[in-house]
Amino acid sequence: MLGRNLKNLRKYYGYSRQDVANMIGLSFYAIREYEQGNREPNITTLIKLANVFNCSIDYLVGKDMK
Repeated sequence: MLGRNLKNLRKYYGYSRQDVANMIGLSFYAIREYEQGNREPNITTLIKLANVFNCSIDYLVGKDMK
């Protein structure tokens, strides 16, 4: 769920994986791994991603569909 939501938000905002990686201080490959579901971000990274996309962590991980 996280991977799909992350990818959808990224595309909605018109960001590349590299854009998101640069905004939160990670690599392009980390963002790719999150989107593909091969890796889970830690809580600090989830907070950063939620801030970038102006959404809740619950939304990112699929707990809140609002």
